[in-house]
Amino acid sequence: MNKPSYAALKILFTAFSIGDASEEQAGYEFIKRHGATDISALYWGDDEYAKKIPEDVKKIRIEGNNNFDPEITKGYDVVFRHQTTRPDLVLSRTTTNTNEFFKFCGAPIIGVTGTKGKGTTSTLISEILDQAGVENRLLGNIGNAALGNLDGLNDDQVVIFEISSFQLWDLEYSPHVAVVLMMGPDHLDVHNSIDEYIGAKANIVKHQIKNDVVIYHPKNKMTSQVVGSPIARSRRFMHEEGAHIVDGMIVIDGKDVMKVEDVGLRGEHNLENVTAAITAAWEFTQDVDAISKAVADFAGLEHRLEFVVEKDGVEFYNDSFSAVPVATVAAVKAFDKPVVLIAGGYDRGLEFDEMSEAIANSSVEKVFAIGDTRQALADNLAEHGFEATELVDAKEMRDVVVAAMQHVRPESVLLLSPGSASFDMFKSYKDRGNKFKEAVAEL
Repeated sequence: MNKPSYAALKILFTAFSIGDASEEQAGYEFIKRHGATDISALYWGDDEYAKKIPEDVKKIRIEGNNNFDPEITKGYDVVFRHQTTRPDLVLSRTTTNTNEFFKFCGAPIIGVTGTKGKGTTSTLISEILDQAGVENRLLGNIGNAALGNLDGLNDDQVVIFEISSFQLWDLEYSPHVAVVLMMGPDHLDVHNSIDEYIGAKANIVKHQIKNDVVIYHPKNKMTSQVVGSPIARSRRFMHEEGAHIVDGMIVIDGKDVMKVEDVGLRGEHNLENVTAAITAAWEFTQDVDAISKAVADFAGLEHRLEFVVEKDGVEFYNDSFSAVPVATVAAVKAFDKPVVLIAGGYDRGLEFDEMSEAIANSSVEKVFAIGDTRQALADNLAEHGFEATELVDAKEMRDVVVAAMQHVRPESVLLLSPGSASFDMFKSYKDRGNKFKEAVAEL
């Protein structure tokens, strides 16, 4: 690893989040270890919040993220842009924790992006490499701050980096192996347009060279726009270029890996994630036994189509991480059994047409619409011929679950898959999913 130095630089963070998984906390500790002494941070909130920011950081209060005068960013040698701060609000030389990690990391990086499946695919790649004895680190948007791990990183390891559009927005580097999964509209409350969102994602391949690899979804239109005409070697998954399915068997480069029926994850969309993960891991290991064992053993991440429990013949699934309509589309397609669906939430201006069409043509029998988007969702479902929607004005998840239980029957599924963000009723998607599981446990 090249040795970074931040000595004698006047540095500004455009936000400073608090907590063990905080990118800013990790970034602050990293630049301090490498010589930084003059550090400032923008923040919003009360004095109690400000007290949690390290004492040697000069604090500048603002009204909110993306709600400040850009002139405040002038006069700094370098500004560390918070993920969701728009780059065009920064008027000094800009970097990010992600840029600094890529700049100084000597290990090969597998970068994984997309609208849905990033966490699942990234984690599965790591599980495969672990099983094959390939030392690796799982970092990034998965919740493990990259800069906090850089100093202890061995160049012989492999980094798996889950990377969001916010991290990619102004990234000046691209990973050695870029994985682009299913894409759909997202984060339009921060990105000005879908074109800006796609343009941010496109940085995952923009700086690749011929020796690099891009692995991507073979049929998704937005994914194709992100990838464009790649310079790097191209490998589409669910296609003969990469891992794909032949007669119920997952195959790659002519080698049988495992039977589809032995895959631990549920749903067609997860077969896409599995074949993407196998294709990426194949660049570092061709140990078929290790790959098949890792994939068979991997049951998924919490809040991602997570099986909770079966009670009186009813299966309960927590898919709270589904914060965009395309994610709920994948979830409802995963079931043949009758489904009672809980959906809706915070309004980020996303369209429900694709989600409504999928619900209308699925085994969903009833939708309980909650949160700010409940009326818009119900209206959209009706436009697509689905009338079995009940508006729920409850403030507590337990009341929603109790209401939904009046319509479930044995051999059916109660599914939480909101297709919307959580911030109208809950602290986060994790809070929403945990409240759902608590409500189910109380039944």
